[in-house]
Amino acid sequence: MLPETLPLDAYRPFRRDIDAQRPAIHAIAERHGLPSGELTPFARGTQIVWGTTRSVIKLFVPTWPSDAHVEILMLERLVGTGLPVPQLEAQGEVAGWPYVVMSRLPGGQLSAEWPALDAVARERVAHDIGEAMARLAALPVAGLEAMHAPQEELLAERRPRLLEDQRERGGDDALEAQLQAFLQDLRPLVPAESVLLHADLTSDNILVHDGGLAGFIDFADAFVGPWTYELAAASCFVTPGDRRSQRALLAGRGCIATPELLVTLRSWAVLHRYGHVALMMRSAGHSSLGRWLESLWLP
Repeated sequence: MLPETLPLDAYRPFRRDIDAQRPAIHAIAERHGLPSGELTPFARGTQIVWGTTRSVIKLFVPTWPSDAHVEILMLERLVGTGLPVPQLEAQGEVAGWPYVVMSRLPGGQLSAEWPALDAVARERVAHDIGEAMARLAALPVAGLEAMHAPQEELLAERRPRLLEDQRERGGDDALEAQLQAFLQDLRPLVPAESVLLHADLTSDNILVHDGGLAGFIDFADAFVGPWTYELAAASCFVTPGDRRSQRALLAGRGCIATPELLVTLRSWAVLHRYGHVALMMRSAGHSSLGRWLESLWLP
């Protein structure tokens, strides 16, 4: 029904092969009483995701076992918290591939919904995103010691990896020179308490319904780390260049846009574990790293 595992170059075409995925997805649906006639695949995302009108099946390739472990751990941890997140309905394995069945949140991805929102609605959604970040960060982290990456430890991990990562993600010589200068001039970051983080709050992982926040999805990258790190993805994908929404987001999170904080948030945008700096700069129309960073969080 499924291969034992797949290296990345083989998994990419498999991720797009709906017919190859269908038998395993239908087997899961039958196992848990989901209506197979409603099953439709989701085009985006690293893992294989199909949904009915009420539930979502997420099937994890065994190549990255930690993704399934962290996602399941987080879904279990978030039960009963009142946070706008999917509720875990079932979990298991099919042909050695782990999966979860979870409730389907209403609405669409923020990336698709944001352009249609007026300025007032954008501020409201941004504030609610910040507030949900704060509620997640307030949850206890006992028992999650294996997921801890305090600020200095995370910096020690990311600084030596930055240049290699960007080469692998399409960066050129000019960007490498700018990133080297960025690392040499990196100012001390604002001290930040370690809290529970979603750690990948892009506009694809935030859902909006009827002009309001519907919730967060995809917790496979979650960890316990500096609270400022959570705002990195939002600065690049949710509110870039939108000062009013940025201030609403920070207000919801319970912080003030001091110059020191903005420097820290821009730094995490570069040092993020999954940051594609070259791609984000091209998308924003910038060839200068400095100008791109200045556009992320406006003073």
